[in-house]
Amino acid sequence: MQPTFNSVKDYGLFVGAKCFYDIRNGQEFAYRNNVFEKIGEGCISPFTIPTDVALLNIKNPLMITTLTIVAIAIVTIVFYPVQFLNVVSTVAPFLLNIKASSIKFTLFASSELLILGLGIRTLSRLFNDNLMAAWTRREIIPISIGTEITR
Repeated sequence: MQPTFNSVKDYGLFVGAKCFYDIRNGQEFAYRNNVFEKIGEGCISPFTIPTDVALLNIKNPLMITTLTIVAIAIVTIVFYPVQFLNVVSTVAPFLLNIKASSIKFTLFASSELLILGLGIRTLSRLFNDNLMAAWTRREIIPISIGTEITR
């Protein structure tokens, strides 16, 4: 039985799902993760866990304040780099010793880690017979990041 992906949207939901919900039981779909799916989860967890926490708590005033402060910091760094460097040199002068190439490499490596983790996790899900059989029969639906499952 071939897996059913009718659109790019279906495939995207399958790839991005943090878990699957079993329609028959009314609870999270239990399937055995293989080693590669665990490795993929480990690679993407530095990105998905903070995103999941932020989306679950988005109505909390403390989270709104935190995200606003982060957005202001990003705008300050991007649009006012000279003033930002003046403040950084005053507050934490050791940060000026970090080379730009180190920051670029860190951003590159983290983006590659995310892509690698998503690929490994997706391939291991595609080769999981129980998961693919339930997906093909439309017995499960993907649960996206930031969705709360009430029991």
